[in-house]
Amino acid sequence: MALSSEGQSLAGTAALVTGGESGIGLACARRLAADGVIVTICGDSEQGIKLSAEAHGLRYRIADVTDEDEIAGAVADAASNGPLRIVIASRSEEH
Repeated sequence: MALSSEGQSLAGTAALVTGGESGIGLACARRLAADGVIVTICGDSEQGIKLSAEAHGLRYRIADVTDEDEIAGAVADAASNGPLRIVIASRSEEH
């Protein structure tokens, strides 16, 4: 079970994982989701991010993390799902 630094469950909170379509980012996203965290993954490959999200029951947002407006939109999307408690910056294996 994922716990906050205060020892409280993170179930029902939100997370944003960049590079979440594969590799370490996807593994982190899947683990958080298994613990009840509402996870949004983001990346700039529409096909890859959508397929990964659908395959693992995750939410997704197409966003280039080098674009301030796009990443702000991804943060807003993730935060709309509950208190945003976790942000993981990962790099997709495709880059």
